[in-house]
Amino acid sequence: MDSYFTLQSNIEASGEFVDRKSRFIAQLVHIESEDEANAFIEMVRKRHYDARHNVPAWILVDGRERQSDDGEPSRTSGMPTLEVLRGAGLKNVCCVVTRYFGGTLLGPGGLVRAYTAATQTAVAAAREAGQIVEMTSVVPVDVYVAYPQYEQVLRLAQDSGAKVLDTDYADAVTLHLVFKAGEQEPFCAKMRELMAGSALPNLPSSNGDGRRAFGWIPSAPAVVFLLLPFTRRAALAHHRRSRWHRRCNRGSCGADPYPIRCP
Repeated sequence: MDSYFTLQSNIEASGEFVDRKSRFIAQLVHIESEDEANAFIEMVRKRHYDARHNVPAWILVDGRERQSDDGEPSRTSGMPTLEVLRGAGLKNVCCVVTRYFGGTLLGPGGLVRAYTAATQTAVAAAREAGQIVEMTSVVPVDVYVAYPQYEQVLRLAQDSGAKVLDTDYADAVTLHLVFKAGEQEPFCAKMRELMAGSALPNLPSSNGDGRRAFGWIPSAPAVVFLLLPFTRRAALAHHRRSRWHRRCNRGSCGADPYPIRCP
């Protein structure tokens, strides 16, 4: 799954529905695990210790989900609550609907409508408040570029949908970018064209997920590009920052991509 929607962390959205004096209070939070879901369910039960029912439902991004009717007739409360979460496309969320009995039996149909309405109200409130966010798989890309090419590469990155996380300014500029998974490929193709098709040697990426890295940095992110003029000064500056400089013993360094003599 490349992306999904969830509630912001450290936020509790709520919604309430009343039917014939019975109050249904939906409480919705972000979770990362079954343990977090159980902890929130227990907290709500303590908060509403005097309520007739506290009906939980939760969904994790890995596909696991649970629901309980908590004493209500079978499939009249937990399942409707879960169905609302599914319908909203939410993952990594837990909702507990608390019911305070109003003295009148609502029947199976009335219970389904009430638990559904309360949960929908909480989801709608979270959406209206901007508390529902999209979680997206991203790919990091670093670009190491000389100053004359900086503006060109920056525009290319922005036009390709990249988000600039950080920029380091030294004798050259390093752009730390992230792309939504899959959207980095057009940018990488254009960068190879800009480099006249001469990509640097392949190195395994540090995260062990099978992706490849371009560059001379052992702990490289998914893709690293170097775009520098082939001058002795630039090569020496890059060499001094690289892992190869520590191995050359101040002699002619054959390991460096640009053979130079260390001063």
